[in-house]
Amino acid sequence: MQVQYWLFGALESTFLRFYGRLLRISRLGQENVEKARAEHGANIFALWHSRMMVPLYEHRDQGRQVLVTHERHGQYIAETLRRMGFGCVRGKSSWMDGLREMVHRAREGLDLGVTPDGPHGPPQVAQPGIIFLSQKTGAPIVPVAVSYTHCVRLPTWDGYRAPLPFTNVLVSYGAPLYVPARCNSEKREEVRQELQRRMDRLHAESDRLVKLSLSSRATATSPQSGKKGH
Repeated sequence: MQVQYWLFGALESTFLRFYGRLLRISRLGQENVEKARAEHGANIFALWHSRMMVPLYEHRDQGRQVLVTHERHGQYIAETLRRMGFGCVRGKSSWMDGLREMVHRAREGLDLGVTPDGPHGPPQVAQPGIIFLSQKTGAPIVPVAVSYTHCVRLPTWDGYRAPLPFTNVLVSYGAPLYVPARCNSEKREEVRQELQRRMDRLHAESDRLVKLSLSSRATATSPQSGKKGH
């Protein structure tokens, strides 16, 4: 292993484990995860590339399998993930190689994590790879949304969002989406579009709830006006 990969992974994983403790994390829709697991055994968690920081902390040390690009820079990510307790899948020469290996791991009953808009985008647009993965394994896709009251948006291709310290974070899990074992390209495209709609709705609702909690807190702490106390 080259020193720069080891050093990067050690530093970033240490940072994530520490920084995650500074966030106020709430969960919504956990019953959807349990329902999907009871019906099949393995889940495929779908989350946008720009919002994966908190899930890396939330699902640490659980042995979930993550698909990482086979390109050279993917080694940095892979080393961090291993130190966070994830399994890493990297195709030898292509993204499809990695998908095939993910199929094998799902059939072993292991949960999978996929960023359907990664690794190059377009951002927040689901690509067909995750549909192929669900079709071949029978594992349902569980949409995941992550929303923050305060975050910094970085100048990256995906507009990566980094939550500020002590921020309220809401992790929402949507209803599982099942892909038929037998479906043609048109059906797969229909399912992809349905996943896109579910991801969009889940994020919109999650963002709304986070803003509502922020507004409620501000109202509760602001002084009342127009009335005098007795």
